[in-house]
Amino acid sequence: MKRPNSRRGMGIAAVVLLLAVINIAVLGSVVASGDEAEVGAMQVKTAQAFYAAESGAVIIVRCTNAGLTMPVAGAEVTLGDATLSFTQVPTAGAAGEAIIDGVSGPSVRRVKVTLDDL
Repeated sequence: MKRPNSRRGMGIAAVVLLLAVINIAVLGSVVASGDEAEVGAMQVKTAQAFYAAESGAVIIVRCTNAGLTMPVAGAEVTLGDATLSFTQVPTAGAAGEAIIDGVSGPSVRRVKVTLDDL
């Protein structure tokens, strides 16, 4: 017995439609994982910027406690992929606020250290 002509090719159409749906699902997951990788890389850069700024704060505190010469405002130090810059530095032995910026890629973090008179 012959099948009616109207059903011819329905199996192939169903398979093509199913493959299209699977393809869309796979593409969606690939795009999402790419976004997650970008977020992870940004978190690393943000942490590097913070640690660079914190390193500058440690330098300020150690110079103050040891009576050493303070870094000058505008001085920069490169630490691997990150850079720290001393934006504002009080005069040695005086109270004031030190501001240190850490930069890594597009991420910038700022640390403020308040110094009291000794």
